[in-house]
Amino acid sequence: MTLQSSGQISFSQIRDEFGANDGSAVSLGRYRNTSSSFSNKNVGSLSDLPLDTGVPKTGTISASSFYSKKLNVVVDLHSQSNNTTRQNIRGRWNSNNVQVVGGYRSRPSSGANVRVIANINKTIGSSNGGTAEAAVRTGNWESNTTLELEVGSSGKIYGAGGNGGDGGNANGSGGGNGGSGSTALGITYQCTVNNLGRIQSGYGGGGGGNGARYWIQSGKKSGGWHGSTGGGGGAGAGYPNGNGGDSPGGAYGSGSNGSDGGNGSNESSGSGGGGGNSAGSGGAGGTVNNSSSGGQGAGGSGGSNGYAIMTSQSSLPSISGNAVVGRTVINTTPT
Repeated sequence: MTLQSSGQISFSQIRDEFGANDGSAVSLGRYRNTSSSFSNKNVGSLSDLPLDTGVPKTGTISASSFYSKKLNVVVDLHSQSNNTTRQNIRGRWNSNNVQVVGGYRSRPSSGANVRVIANINKTIGSSNGGTAEAAVRTGNWESNTTLELEVGSSGKIYGAGGNGGDGGNANGSGGGNGGSGSTALGITYQCTVNNLGRIQSGYGGGGGGNGARYWIQSGKKSGGWHGSTGGGGGAGAGYPNGNGGDSPGGAYGSGSNGSDGGNGSNESSGSGGGGGNSAGSGGAGGTVNNSSSGGQGAGGSGGSNGYAIMTSQSSLPSISGNAVVGRTVINTTPT
């Protein structure tokens, strides 16, 4: 538990919080991070970590140096393979994917009165089952847990990109709707965020263009039907990448087939495909900015964008470093 803020602190209290570092006893000097006994001061993108903020790294150290100090534990979202998806910080804690700063004890079962630092330094994506599906979720924590998210310079958290809608067929059917993007960071426990990487919503796919079936008169009493296919909608930006919508084959007469919509990449949405003769073009995927609400409609509707941050709290977390990319929402529970 967090050590007291005044009065006499015993060595046994310090040992119980941070672990013994000299046999079964403690040496205050070994709690400096310059001690050869000290481990886990450089973890992922974090470097030169002290035992806790304010505990001396060098020089004089005394029992009073530990007033109001608590155990620091780093949750590992930095050593995974790139392009993993759907990570839960609490789940990583429960699976013991952690490093205890100092290295003098194991992590406690509870996060209460612990400073938990989630270090995210890989590319992590979401899934495209709906706007509320988040790439990284805080999970739920005990009261009095101090939760901090540290996104390193190689950390990239993306909502998934929505697929583009398919173009309509040559018999004049309507274009399909674009798929929704999803969310990057889902918060269900209060935290702070230091973003030195990228936190970006997934963007919606564009709607497919309508197909066209039309009559061309070739004489007073003769003529024929002609058909063209609509262009596919462009996919939205995000990871996993969205797929552009298909323009089906099957044009006939003087009609022509449209073109497929462009695929999305992590940070760019695809363009809509052109429609065949007299048919509709597909809409583009959502514009990658903070004001776009979704992919462009064509014959089909554009899909909704996800969110850079979705939080069940009544306000957004404190965010330092880089601004997030995409819209945000409060009082909404991520999944």
